[in-house]
Amino acid sequence: MQRTEAYDRFKDQLFRRDFVPGQFLSQRELTLALHMPMASVREAVRMLEQEKLIKVIPQRGIQVADVDVDLIRNAFGLRVIIEGAAALHFIKHGSPRVLELIERETLRMLDASAGDVTDAVLDEAFRVDEMLHFSLVESLGNPLVAGVHRLNQDKIRLIRLKGRYTPERLGPAMEEHLAIIRELRSGNPVETLAQLERHLATARARALGMGD
Repeated sequence: MQRTEAYDRFKDQLFRRDFVPGQFLSQRELTLALHMPMASVREAVRMLEQEKLIKVIPQRGIQVADVDVDLIRNAFGLRVIIEGAAALHFIKHGSPRVLELIERETLRMLDASAGDVTDAVLDEAFRVDEMLHFSLVESLGNPLVAGVHRLNQDKIRLIRLKGRYTPERLGPAMEEHLAIIRELRSGNPVETLAQLERHLATARARALGMGD
């Protein structure tokens, strides 16, 4: 359906930084940017507003959701709840082959952090970052939880529009992931949760301080 295509195009362009948090757009500007019919854009706007990625403000237009302290704290707080439960489940039911793949990709990005860290490398690092977190949640086999997590990850990606991985952050972030992977493999629930929460707390602190 065209409304779904308009919805997907908006999110693609948002996360490519074609739009910025807090930016105002008229419906006409958005229609031109998405290259979609006005009716489809109107329906997509309703979907995006429901997900709180945009706000429709009378007399002013459509505002891309801005990033504030409450959004950061709430989004990361939800991650701790969902991913913590998912990590404990993964210890018992997760796929060793999936964990092996994630570890291999993480080590590859750690090696890349010692070289020329371009924007393309940083984008790839974010993909590898999400690979671990989404794999934990997918191991639950619960589409309702996975849907909530996916929508929350859109908020995390919105938060990252205020900043991004930096060359200096790439290596430590991958080391944190490797620590989580080691504990998942060891089967120690206490240390697994400790490493995961430490990783998310670091990301949240960066977002609160300078953008993540």
